[in-house]
Amino acid sequence: MIDEQVKFLKNTETGAITDAMNLIGVDGWMNDIYPVSSDMKICGRAFTIQFSTVRDKEQKTFNIFEVLDMCEPGDVVVVSAHSTGSTIGENIMHALTNKGLAGMVLDGRTRDSSVVATMKTPHFSCGPAIKLAPNFKITAVQVPVSCGGMIVEPGDYIVGDCDGVIALPQARINDVIYQTEMVAKVESELEQALNNNVEMSGVAKISQKKKSPRQPN
Repeated sequence: MIDEQVKFLKNTETGAITDAMNLIGVDGWMNDIYPVSSDMKICGRAFTIQFSTVRDKEQKTFNIFEVLDMCEPGDVVVVSAHSTGSTIGENIMHALTNKGLAGMVLDGRTRDSSVVATMKTPHFSCGPAIKLAPNFKITAVQVPVSCGGMIVEPGDYIVGDCDGVIALPQARINDVIYQTEMVAKVESELEQALNNNVEMSGVAKISQKKKSPRQPN
């Protein structure tokens, strides 16, 4: 299900969101995770998956395709898979597409990356890898996971493009959006001023408008 917050974030530049986060002290910037194709954008609620090295064959694990059946259309699958080997490839991404999911953010490495880059479903990761990760399996789903240095909880808001990925905590999403609306408005004013060759002193005054948080009405 796509909620109103997701609709807003989908139509907003990540730069405006990041400025708004900075204004009110909300962290959420992931490190070193980028799209396999620079034109990919992603937005939705997080469905989390944890990969771990399994040393005991009796340990409970999950099949990735069965896990995807737990997701709702529009979810972003957020995968914690800290390994130099690949965990996700072409077939899994085809399954995401068939399920109507919004894409995947993978703190790990991708196989079949040239094919994945041509798919319509966005895929973000730490880069490609051909080797496998031995005994590396899904050990938990819908739990807080570490992804790109951020702790992502199920239901958090995920936004990403060629500049990187942001994870927005559910508890602060309305605060972030409230500030983002202001930042986006100022950015529009700045663009108009620059297009009209306004003196730089005038541009600077407009820019200052987004240096302080928007106050409640």
